Amino acid sequence: MEIPHSKVVNPSVLRAGDPVRVTRVNRMPRYEEGDKGLVVMGPKGLGGELLYYLVMMHKDDPPRYVIFTEDEIEPDY
Repeated sequence: MEIPHSKVVNPSVLRAGDPVRVTRVNRMPRYEEGDKGLVVMGPKGLGGELLYYLVMMHKDDPPRYVIFTEDEIEPDY
């Protein structure tokens, strides 16, 4: 029996608490490739193909929460 694509576990999916860094694909102003943060919530989908994450960015004081798409951030382990 084939498992539907939506039910396949993706090991690259980030979870709350995972450290991340911004990629060169970033579309958010104020952030550059390599800026670091921590996933607070996600992944969430809005019916499209991309997943979204709420990330607390380390460079902001006080901390700022930013929504990034999955292609704008990557694990920073």
